[in-house]
Amino acid sequence: MRAATKQMVRRPGALWRFLRAKDAPLLPKLGLLFAAAYVIWPLDLIPDMAPFITWLDDVGVVALMAGWLSRAVTRYDLAAQAVVEE
Repeated sequence: MRAATKQMVRRPGALWRFLRAKDAPLLPKLGLLFAAAYVIWPLDLIPDMAPFITWLDDVGVVALMAGWLSRAVTRYDLAAQAVVEE
């Protein structure tokens, strides 16, 4: 996951190109939408009784989505570079 994240940091436009591309996989894009909706949605897996503990599920969802999205963007960007280089 670190390598994919470093690749995204080095190429900041890669995420934007991934989100705008029609040939990019749809599932990671939907996952990003799900993660954003989950953080905003008032219902949580852990009920809001304790202030900081209840944010753990939100942090977990965002961390999992960030890792998955960074790998998907890196794969897409490297594949697009290979096509351009050929």
